[in-house]
Amino acid sequence: MSGPVCNPEQAVECALKIQVAFISTGASRKCDCPLQCNQRTYPYSITTSPLSQLFLDYTMKRPDFMGRKLPVKKLNRELAYLEIFFSQLTYTNIQTIPAYSYIGLFCDVGCALGLILGCTFLTIFEILQLFIGLCTDLVASGYFAHLQRSAKKSARKS
Repeated sequence: MSGPVCNPEQAVECALKIQVAFISTGASRKCDCPLQCNQRTYPYSITTSPLSQLFLDYTMKRPDFMGRKLPVKKLNRELAYLEIFFSQLTYTNIQTIPAYSYIGLFCDVGCALGLILGCTFLTIFEILQLFIGLCTDLVASGYFAHLQRSAKKSARKS
């Protein structure tokens, strides 16, 4: 490839711009890329320790530090020895399995709809039964009241 070589910061900036453009334009939804099938993780631990005098002397002689006139005490406080250890490699195998088959999905949806419709019809029948019961009670109480009035009238006539 021709062109200038990017430093890591420029590469990250460029990758972020391309990623935002890929998502915002909708190209990510049109991608026919396969899903990720595995993932490697590296658990790490960090240890630090003060620097040895031998390392400090060697560092002071390097051309990077020659003109800075840094005292060894300041250099000892500002520098740290950092080691990163990867304790183990974890490999995760990712599988995509559909949670429902079409038949199972139709059965579950049909079951739920049947339950809802059954409860609805049951409620309609209970409401009808309530109205029929109320009408029957009204008619029976009216008939009973009519019988009592006619019994009082016949008792007055006699």
